[in-house]
Formats: sequence, structure tokens, C-alpha cells
Amino acid sequence: MATPPKKLLFTKPGVKEVLAQLTPFVYDEKLESQFDKLLDRRKATIRKIQELVKQDKFSAENLITIIKEDPDEALNAIISVMGLSQEEFFRHITLIRLDKAAHLEAATDDFASEWKMEKITKQISLDTDFANDVLKLLFGERNPEIKNRVPRFLLDKLDKRKIQLAPDALVDSLIRTGLKGRYDVKKGKPIVDTAVEILKTLRVPYIPGEIVVPKVSRKMDIVIPDVTKPYVLIECGIFATTARELSEKALVERQVRLEIEKNYPQAVIVRILDGIGWLARGGDALKDVIAESHYVLTGKTLQMLEAIVRNHVPKEHFRSG
Repeated sequence: MATPPKKLLFTKPGVKEVLAQLTPFVYDEKLESQFDKLLDRRKATIRKIQELVKQDKFSAENLITIIKEDPDEALNAIISVMGLSQEEFFRHITLIRLDKAAHLEAATDDFASEWKMEKITKQISLDTDFANDVLKLLFGERNPEIKNRVPRFLLDKLDKRKIQLAPDALVDSLIRTGLKGRYDVKKGKPIVDTAVEILKTLRVPYIPGEIVVPKVSRKMDIVIPDVTKPYVLIECGIFATTARELSEKALVERQVRLEIEKNYPQAVIVRILDGIGWLARGGDALKDVIAESHYVLTGKTLQMLEAIVRNHVPKEHFRSG
């Protein structure tokens, strides 16, 4: 027996009605007061640092003392003036921990739960070597080898002069913060460019960019040979931060897999995954995204793309000569 339709009490408003009823900003005095106090605590940390600089007593040891005086907010204040988000800072801490591990394979199980600020500040209090490693990081004192592992745009945020509140260094922080969104949009481009170079050598038609594929609810980074009858659909997921985006990605890709299998049964999905975000916060999201892909590559295994394309794209699409 069919379930009768629910009887609704009110008719939904239209677009114009909703727009007319919207409150531009929600004002909550309790929330405002709470954040006024947080701001005051962080400003107090900055004033202590200013006093150290003024007295020519700025040092890693004295900065650690300041962090210990307010373990909940002092470190947050320091990374704020550096233009570092908590997510970026957590990734740097993860790299410090990985560097101390014998090798990556032995360390990955330990990163099921990434260290948050409470754990980091507690470890600073307990472990002098770790505290010194963190301060070296923030001061920009790093092993030259890291230049090839962390992009310069992110590394240059790490500068002792920013903690010392040097005006030109703070200007750099503000400008980099403003550019962050535009930078993040482009961070997967080098991987896509490498994939494009592989396709060029194969002499097979392809469409790069944010490609809209009919009846598929997400854009693809590369479609081979075209959107009318694709045989290979490539999506690039490069994550350094944004845990929420990682968890949501699995849900999105499950729907995309169903759409592709229904509308393009001849096509395979190639997912190129990379970035420390997957290691630090991937969890079940990574497992689910892998499950919704026909092939999964990383930057280190990208050369496998050639064999995938040759296997799934009919020979008549390859140009000779």
C-alpha cells in the first residue's frame, strides 16, 4: 500500500520572499565577547614578543617560555602574524614527525590522527628537542633538502622576522594571506601538466582544463579523446590541507562514478592523488575515493598513465607519424 503524501503546514517561500527576509549578518553579543577575549589573549602574547625584541632578548628559549605561559592561544597568535593557518602549521608539524621516522611506510599508521594544537603545545612543554625543532621551523631554519619537498610560496611564510613583527615581514604575511585562495586553485596544475606531456608523446587527442562532461556532476581535469564519447576521464586531487574537503570528496566521487557508469560505460576514471593532506587527514575518505576509481595514481606513479591510455582508448584515436 502506497504511503500517502505528507500534508505540509506551510507553503515554501519563493526566491524573492527569502531574499526579503534574510538578515545580512547575525549579531550575537555572547559570541562577540568570547572572541574579544581571544583577541586580547593573542594580543598579550604579541606584546610579550614585542618586549623581548625591545630588550634584545628575542630567542627560541624565551619564545618557548611565552608559549608555555598560554598553551591554548600563544602559538596560535604566533602563527597568525606569520600568515600561517592552523592547517598549514599542522602539515609542517607532520613533516617534522615524518623526518624523525625511519621511513614513511613505518610512520603512516601513526598519522591516523594528526596532532592538533593542544597536543603540539603539550609536546613542546615535555620534549625540548621537539620544541627546538618547532622553533627552528618557525624561524625559517631548515635543511636545504626541504626546498624540493615544500613549495616556496609556503616555505617563505616561515620567517623569524615575522615573529619579531618587522613591518616589511608582516606586509609579506598579509599579501600572502590574500593570495592564498588563488594559489590553492593552481596547486594541482604541475601534476596535470605532467599528465598532458605524457599524452602529447602518445599523440592522442585530449581536452585539458576544468572540463564539463555532459550528465556528470563534477568537472574533469583531462578528458580523452573528447566529451562526446570519453574513454579516459582524469581527475586530479592534490591536497595539502582542507580536511573537510577530503571527507566530502568521497561522497562526491561516489555519485560521479554512478553517473559515468550509466552514461559512459566505456570510460574509466583515473584519479591522480597526492599531497600531505591525504596522509595527515585522509582516513576513510582515501579508502572510499580509491574504491570509486578505476585507476589511482600519484605523482610518483604517473608514468603508468601511458599504459592505461593505450589499453582503454581505441587505436583509431592515436595519430601516426
